[in-house]
Formats: sequence, C-alpha cells, structure tokens
Amino acid sequence: MTKDEAQAKMLELFKRHNLIYYLISMGVGKTRGSLNCAKWMDEKVRTETIASEPRGLIVTHTAYSRDTTWPNEIKESHPWILPRLKTGTIQIVHKDAVSDLPPTHYSWIIWDECHLIKREHFAFFNRNSFNSLIVMSGTAHDDDVLEKALRNLVKQNVMEISVEEAVSKKIINDYRVKLIAVPMTDLEDMQYKAIGAKLAKARHISAQVSNMITGQRMRFIYELRSKLEVMKRFADSCPNRKLIFTTRKEDCSYFSRNVYHSDTDDKALLAFARGEVNDLVSIKQIRTGGNFKNFDVILNSQINAKKSTFMQDLGRLFRLNVDQIGTIYGFYADNTQDMIWATKATADIPDHKKRIYKYDASLPGREQILHILQDAF
Repeated sequence: MTKDEAQAKMLELFKRHNLIYYLISMGVGKTRGSLNCAKWMDEKVRTETIASEPRGLIVTHTAYSRDTTWPNEIKESHPWILPRLKTGTIQIVHKDAVSDLPPTHYSWIIWDECHLIKREHFAFFNRNSFNSLIVMSGTAHDDDVLEKALRNLVKQNVMEISVEEAVSKKIINDYRVKLIAVPMTDLEDMQYKAIGAKLAKARHISAQVSNMITGQRMRFIYELRSKLEVMKRFADSCPNRKLIFTTRKEDCSYFSRNVYHSDTDDKALLAFARGEVNDLVSIKQIRTGGNFKNFDVILNSQINAKKSTFMQDLGRLFRLNVDQIGTIYGFYADNTQDMIWATKATADIPDHKKRIYKYDASLPGREQILHILQDAF
C-alpha cells in the first residue's frame, strides 16, 4: 500500500460514514487525506443546497500546526482553501480557542491530534452542528474513557493503521529506539535519595505535601546535569541531521545555536526545514505536527511517561524514504523514576526495534558513544 492508496481509502470510508476517526500512523498523510475528505463534502453541500457558502473548521493542537503545518499542506495540495481562509468561511484555530467561536453550522470539521483532546472540549460538539466530522491522530488517547468518548462521537466508525502496520506495508520508513541509561553522579544520587526519603514521609502526612515533593523530584530529574552532558556528547559526535528535544528552554542553547521555542523567532526553524543547518533544538512546539524531511535522528533528553507523547516524538522521523531507518535516542537517569517513565513510554515498541545501553561514566566516553551510534541492530 502506498500513501496515496491509504489516503484514497480514507476518502472511500468518509463517503460512506461522514463521521469518522482516523487513528493512523504518523507519516501516512492524514492531513492531506482529511483535506481530500473536506473537499468532497464541500462540493457535496454546494450541489445539494442553495444555502450560503459551506463552512469548514480545522482544529489544531499547537500554534505551529495552525500557522505552519496546515497552511503549508493547503498551499501544496488544496489551494482552493486559500481564498476561503481570507473570507473566513474556512478557519484554522487552536483547540483552546474553540470555546470562543460562536455557535455555527459547519459543513465539515477536522479535529487534529485528538489524542490531546480534553473533557471540556467535548462541549464544542454540543454547541455546534455539522454535516461531517473527522477526528484524527497517530496515537490513541492515553485516557481510556476519553478514547471511548472519541469513538462514540463518530459512532464507532474508525479507520486504523498502526505504526507497525504502516512500516510492514512500506507506507512509511522503519525506525529504531536506542535508550541510554545514564548514571547519576554521587552527589546527584545523594540528593535524589534525600528527595525520595522526604516523599516517603510526606505520603503519611497529606496528598498536598506529597504532590509538592513529587514535583520537586520531577524538576530534579529534568535538570540533571549528568544526563544533559552525556546527551551533549552524543549530539556532538553524531554527524546526521537531527532534531534535539529538551524539557527546559534554558537547556536549548547548551546543544546548539539553532533553537526554536516560544521565546524565539522562526529563523532557525525555517533554516532547518530548508536544510541549511544540521540540527534544531526545541521543547514541545514541534513534537506534535512537526513535519520535516531529510533528517533521520532524534535525541530526546526527557521521555514522558505517556506512550502517545513518545510515539508523537518518534513520528517526526516518518518522513524518510521507505528504505531508510530513523533512530530516536532517549536518555534517562538510571535507577530512578526517570527509568520507570522511559520503560512505560516505550512498552509497546517491539523488542527487536528497541535496545537499552548502560552508559559507563568510568570508561572513555567517545568509544562508548561511537559504538552506540554505529550499532545497527
């Protein structure tokens, strides 16, 4: 199956159901496929009614998707939408802005990255009417209740293509996950254990105190210098074009001058997209919906416990040729809560595509790093 064939199947099912949930792997082309569906519905409404011009709505999760991913796809494959964006009969809005929209009848609605939908967003569907609805994501919602609600919203009309199915059918390229367990320094270990002791006592005091110390432990893990230093050595030793994800803005410039986050302009982002620079460091702005070509490595300093978040990170790699292999390097502090998060997030990755490396701080670093970078398992 090709991407075009997968998108054709999306349209075929949409013509039969009009309410549908596309749970389809990143890289298959959900954006273009959903716009094909929107065009079909738009033309159908025009021919069947004499009412005013059909209205369409695209709901995105990030400002980057709203301002870049969707407009770029529209310019490339569906330019008929451009004048409608100017007149306002088609809108692209951030999900947190839908509550500000007046009650409207839409010919079609596309809700992107629905694995990030929240309970309060469902009120939007009660306030508005629509001929057709597409909710879509590359990963299921981590909350089983909300996942079920999404499926019920579209009357259980679901088209699924998992990452592994998309890889096996050569719709997208293959991938590897390399997890690097980094030991803390003696001082970090002592500090981490002290926080753990406080947390154990706090659980017998109150939930509020326990939550506060849990937050302290999380921040401690996010700021671990030992992990960042090891990841920096990997970044410096890896010649490939790469995306680098960090948790904090303060850490971005430690890895590269090419930084993109909410406090920067988009010069570095555009330079990376055009292939003018070899790396780009960001936080969360492009982890969902970021669409870049010709890079095959991601380095991630913090693995979120949610499986959907890790899969979205991984999904940035699925723009390669089908005969290429993308690699994501995830770094975690060994024998800590960080390790538990990484284990949980990657639990569904097949064993033959995942390998854990124990970084030994007592050994020469460069030899270890080159071995891990070059290991083609």
